[in-house]
Amino acid sequence: MATTAAQSPYTTGLSDREGVIDACLRWSYGIDKGDRSLLASSMAAEVRLDLSAYKDKGFDLQDTCATREQHLDGLLETMGRMDTLHLLSNFRVALLTQSTAEVMCNVQAHHYRLGEGVKTGDRDCFVMAHEYHAALVRDDISEGSLWRIKYLKTFPRYVNGDHRIIGLP
Repeated sequence: MATTAAQSPYTTGLSDREGVIDACLRWSYGIDKGDRSLLASSMAAEVRLDLSAYKDKGFDLQDTCATREQHLDGLLETMGRMDTLHLLSNFRVALLTQSTAEVMCNVQAHHYRLGEGVKTGDRDCFVMAHEYHAALVRDDISEGSLWRIKYLKTFPRYVNGDHRIIGLP
C-alpha cells in the first residue's frame, strides 16, 4: 500500500530547506517508481516545465504549462515505458519567503527499455545529465505542509546513448 507524502515519516520534522530538497526527491523518485501519489505530492496545482534549453542541443522538446493531473499522465506514460533512475545532488536552496523558494541541483538520469535495466551485459541505454532550476511554493505555512514544484527548467549538460529509448527522434 502506498503512503502519501503527507502521511510519510520521511516528510515529518523537515526544515524548510530539507522540505524543498524533498520536493525534488519526491519528483524524481515518483517518476522512477511510477508512484502517482508521490509524484503528485511534488507538484503544485499548475506546473510549468521549461525545456527551452534543449533546443540549442538539437532536441525538439516542448515547454508545457499544465495542471498537475496532465503532467502526471504525461510523465507516467512516457517514463512508465522505461526503467529509470534519477540521481540528484549538489542542492542549492534559497528560501525567498515563508511560502516560496528556489532550488538548483544536478541530475543524472539513466533510461533503459522496460525490463532491461537490471539485465547484465551490453544493452542500449540513454544517460542524461542536467541541471534543475525550480521555483517552489507551499500551500500554507503550517507544520507538515509540503513544498511543491511550480516551475522547473532543465539545462542539459551531456547526453550519451540511444535517445530513441526516451522517444526522441
